[in-house]
Amino acid sequence: MQTKLTDNDKRNFLEMMLRIRHFEEKVYQLYLTDKLFGMSPHLSIGQEAVPAGASKALRKDDYIVSTHMTCPH
Repeated sequence: MQTKLTDNDKRNFLEMMLRIRHFEEKVYQLYLTDKLFGMSPHLSIGQEAVPAGASKALRKDDYIVSTHMTCPH
């Protein structure tokens, strides 16, 4: 199924990606200044389009969660 994006859709995606980027930059700043405790945050900087695009397929009654998996070295 192919969906044509309107200019409004594109604007909404860009706004969402910028909101994600700014949030993650703030998380990282809080971590660097010892105001956020715990393990080092696993940021998705540069991958903001993934959750923005995935959100397009969500319905109001859907739930979504992001996970991180560490691979052993």
